[in-house]
Amino acid sequence: MGKKGKKKKVYLNNGEVSFPQSVYTEFFNSSKATYVSARNQLIRVGFIKLVYKGGLGRGDCARYKILCLQETLFKHERWRGYPEKNWEHEIPKPKKQLVGVETQWKKGQSGRNKPKATLSK
Repeated sequence: MGKKGKKKKVYLNNGEVSFPQSVYTEFFNSSKATYVSARNQLIRVGFIKLVYKGGLGRGDCARYKILCLQETLFKHERWRGYPEKNWEHEIPKPKKQLVGVETQWKKGQSGRNKPKATLSK
């Protein structure tokens, strides 16, 4: 005989879960750095996994998969092996700011020197 009244919770949007930085800072009244460090710690320990990076325009949020739910398969529960193994390499890094790299001053160059004449005699 089966147990009556026991229903298994089903999370339909796991893998599509997003919690934008702006919502976090407003809801918890904290800084952006707090959001980033908390998200990075959850990824490092293995509780969440980044599915989609986002940030390509307005409304394009990052999406995560939660790996500590009851229906998560045992092989996907990363957090069980945390102290021996971590997922530091999966933490998203900010893009390098490459604007104006060609026009920056080079080493040993200054704006005070007069340009050399290019015309020959």
